[in-house]
Amino acid sequence: MSLLPIPALIVNTAAVVVAAGDNPFDGVTPNFDWLGDGFNRVWVPALGGALGLALIALAFFFIRAVFGLRKALDAKKPNDAEHARNTMLGTGIAIACVILTPTLFLAITTAAQRGA
Repeated sequence: MSLLPIPALIVNTAAVVVAAGDNPFDGVTPNFDWLGDGFNRVWVPALGGALGLALIALAFFFIRAVFGLRKALDAKKPNDAEHARNTMLGTGIAIACVILTPTLFLAITTAAQRGA
């Protein structure tokens, strides 16, 4: 049994006509040349290095939390184990954000350049 009502599946033809209009952003792509050659030569590798250092630091904190969790579980200290789990969760989310930010930026700029 479907939870969606049947009228929700009908596509409005007016919306299709509006969606088929001209794209005002057709051909617009991200271009960092206006920032100068120094940006591409210096700042892009610097930002990549900063992301690399952030990943190394976050990996260190994650490994430290794993060992803290192991120690807390062996010593049967539930409060310390919960703190270590929360640290692992927060660090894992931070690692995912550091990895996904440039990946999503690249995906969006590539899609914009191809006109998708």
